[in-house]
Amino acid sequence: MNNQSVGPILNKDRHLLKLFVWNVRGAGSREFFSNLKEYVRIHRPALIVLLETHISGRRADDVCTRIGFQGMYRVEAQGFMGGIWLLWDPCEMQVNILRAQPQFITMEIVSSGVRPWFFTAIYASPVAHQREVLWRGIEGFAGIVDKPWLLAGDFNETKNLEERDHGGDEMHRRCLKFNNIIQNNGLIDLGFSGPKFTWARSLCEQTRKRARLDRALCNADWRSRFQEASVLQLAHCYSDHCLC
Repeated sequence: MNNQSVGPILNKDRHLLKLFVWNVRGAGSREFFSNLKEYVRIHRPALIVLLETHISGRRADDVCTRIGFQGMYRVEAQGFMGGIWLLWDPCEMQVNILRAQPQFITMEIVSSGVRPWFFTAIYASPVAHQREVLWRGIEGFAGIVDKPWLLAGDFNETKNLEERDHGGDEMHRRCLKFNNIIQNNGLIDLGFSGPKFTWARSLCEQTRKRARLDRALCNADWRSRFQEASVLQLAHCYSDHCLC
């Protein structure tokens, strides 16, 4: 199941500004909607990122409207695959979209009492060669970024085999590559509290696989600016990914 988390939590003039990131594996069901509404009621995020929504067009419009946030931007699902939704409270922040592709949306966040900063919502493709497009996008933006920068979402990779309960030589090679991307672009893993794994598949113990595919990264400027920020991964619910 997808793990869930609430965070990062930004200290903004003693006001908690919460970002909520969730790979939902389909946003069209009643179960998804009731779970999301309950999380919003409890945690009151200012911005929500929903990944792998699987629906688009008028049906997506209806779901987004029912969630109740006035700010809205989407990268549509391709058929029943992918999809990134942004929902935010305009009273808490202004969101300026800079670039959007099927695997990421990069935006500028402007809110009261805080200098503008960049945020990239990530949904890495499960197909390895398609993830190369995402890595190039991260490298390109890292080369020109001039503000604090946060990246969060489903990277579909792990930093080491300890972040999985399965793997071999090929998985080790993928971990090394992902670490190189993080290090070469000056990014910092914000860590987390909560469940160790953010993704799990299969209820059968013999075939069950788990991994920490969802995380938050940032540049040094963002970490210095928001020293109190933290990531909380919530328990599995509905999806096979955790919330961040």
